[in-house]
Amino acid sequence: MLKGNNRIYLLERNRSIFESAENSILSWSHIGTNSIPAEYYQSSFVLYKKCYYIVDYGNKLWKFDLTSKQASYINTV
Repeated sequence: MLKGNNRIYLLERNRSIFESAENSILSWSHIGTNSIPAEYYQSSFVLYKKCYYIVDYGNKLWKFDLTSKQASYINTV
């Protein structure tokens, strides 16, 4: 998995994007049609090509497009 070394962006429950410190708690409730619990931590995020985040959640990878604010599941081997 690719790791981001720069500032990260998190998705609030209202779907707005904001910059956050490294140890902040993620407050996701919903992306696309997929629910993610509020307890989920941003430490599971990696930065991908500056426009997507890949989330390792439930042994699955999700791609989040910062422009369209849509999430999609990524098939992995």
